Amino acid sequence: MTESKALGFRIAARGLVVKDNQLLFVSNDGHYWYLPGGRLEGKESLRQCVEREVYEETGLVVKTGSLLHVLESFDSNDQLHKINFYFQTTHIEGQLSDEWCDADGGVVKFRRYIDLEEIKKHKTIVPRFLANGDWCSEKPLVSSVYQGFILTHGFEILETVVPV
Repeated sequence: MTESKALGFRIAARGLVVKDNQLLFVSNDGHYWYLPGGRLEGKESLRQCVEREVYEETGLVVKTGSLLHVLESFDSNDQLHKINFYFQTTHIEGQLSDEWCDADGGVVKFRRYIDLEEIKKHKTIVPRFLANGDWCSEKPLVSSVYQGFILTHGFEILETVVPV
């Protein structure tokens, strides 16, 4: 009998914050960029999670809108099965500031808006489905909410399984 490692599960919610046709990304190392958001806590809803996490990581107050994408993955680096929910948001108040620090000792060190052309060029801007540009169209496509399953090692994508 083979011994298997215990697997963990993580549910996270992330916000698409758009300004001047650019999308807000955060980073802990300045190399890999990802959408602000994070792990669901306690009795918190996915929408509440987005609003809390965007504020903690950026200092911006947003209102959560429609669910745009769901991305399921398994990270072999952390042995975690992750389900990320991506929501449209509306910016309510606040500005990005170099003085802002991620709340509660979080890992986010960098914040910036990135345009579609740069997202398309750099594979270190994740998740990769954002390169299709649906987020910057007048009417985002809600018919493709489930984005499939990906196998990762940290931020590196090892394999993508698209739903049939």
